Amino acid sequence: MATSPSNFPNPPEKISGLADLAENLWWSWRPRARMPFKMLNRQAWKESGHNPDKMLRELSPEILSAATKHAAQIMGVKACSIKLLDNGREKLLFASTFGLSESYTKDKEGIEIAKSPINRKIIEGSLGAIGKIDEKDYFQYPEDIRKEGIAAMICLPLAVERMVLGVFCVYSAESHYFSDDDAKFFALMADLTALSIENLKRDQEKSWFLLKAAHQLRSPLNTVLSMLNLVRNQHCGPVTQKQATTLNRSVKRLKILGDVVADLLKLDIKRSNLPKIVLHPVTPAAVLNRLRDPYRILAAEKRVDVTFDIEESLPSVLTDEQLLDDLFSNLIANAVKYTPPHGTVRVALALDNSKWVRFEVRDTGIGIPAKDIAHLFEEFFRSTNARQMVEEGTGLGLVVVKEILDRLKGTISVQSTVGEGTCFTCRLPIFDRPSDNEKN
Repeated sequence: MATSPSNFPNPPEKISGLADLAENLWWSWRPRARMPFKMLNRQAWKESGHNPDKMLRELSPEILSAATKHAAQIMGVKACSIKLLDNGREKLLFASTFGLSESYTKDKEGIEIAKSPINRKIIEGSLGAIGKIDEKDYFQYPEDIRKEGIAAMICLPLAVERMVLGVFCVYSAESHYFSDDDAKFFALMADLTALSIENLKRDQEKSWFLLKAAHQLRSPLNTVLSMLNLVRNQHCGPVTQKQATTLNRSVKRLKILGDVVADLLKLDIKRSNLPKIVLHPVTPAAVLNRLRDPYRILAAEKRVDVTFDIEESLPSVLTDEQLLDDLFSNLIANAVKYTPPHGTVRVALALDNSKWVRFEVRDTGIGIPAKDIAHLFEEFFRSTNARQMVEEGTGLGLVVVKEILDRLKGTISVQSTVGEGTCFTCRLPIFDRPSDNEKN
């Protein structure tokens, strides 16, 4: 390969570009790493034809788009593509492209590896570099390569631990564009991208397993609970005090497990429905006012004092009543749950400058260790002191809160000190009614 043209990004620019790519891949993948179930619901699984590889291609557009766009810019080329292997590992299917025409990809049912020597070579683990494209035997669709104005390319396998996921290519309109150093540098980008895709794939597989397990466990759990209650209530004969203690402990444990299963299934339903909900202007004060009495009663049973400070004349926010109810309820319930007797919970709803409504829940509870705050919105996560204080809990409530806020384009922040309390602050964008001119 020849030396790259003078317009190719210089080494410092390439290093900076690689850092940008790594950051973009991280932030594209990170929400999914923290909330894999968000991407995995019955409808998506059904639409994929029960094919996890198809789900991967369809549910990771941010990761793949970030990779192709940044790779083309960093390498200073006209186009880039990512092709992922199908379930049978016989075809490569376009998952993301940048700089290629729509006609180049839309009519193709995939590139058959057996008919494409260059892709077969890459899938086997080799670098595919062509300085001047003039040999049609390299490609399954050579005429499309010429129409696209591609004169040179580098293609590398997207692989993690020798498992090839697909092919990553950059294309230049100039012959002999890429140098040996360019190929080595592109290999770093391919490794970064492959790791991000593999992380996402593993999260999806883990999430699907958990969801399927929840469905399978529900009926047997209910059956076992019914049988234990029969024994505990002495319908099968007398029960000693020691046996009753063991039975009560077993029933309690099974109910906790049942709560986890039920919450998983409810979360799946919420995630399936979340994209379908039609958002409309809602007065947040009206929703929160409906929750005053139920949570005062709940708090009184725990001897916790709850106060509500609600600005009644607040502007509307673009949401749905049930979403807002779920958001408020989860945070208030958590505050009451983790505040010891004689503690206080303060709930406030107010205007936060001209663009946001601020919802705040402040308690004098057990607090959250600093090292745990970053994990609060991960499925099943509960801090050590929370588990010690309250055995029951699934670690899914805050996941729901975060996903609702993501849907509403809101934000959440957490301040906490162990032994002193916690404050959750949510900000929701005010609904900006269109002017008459905008309506017309």
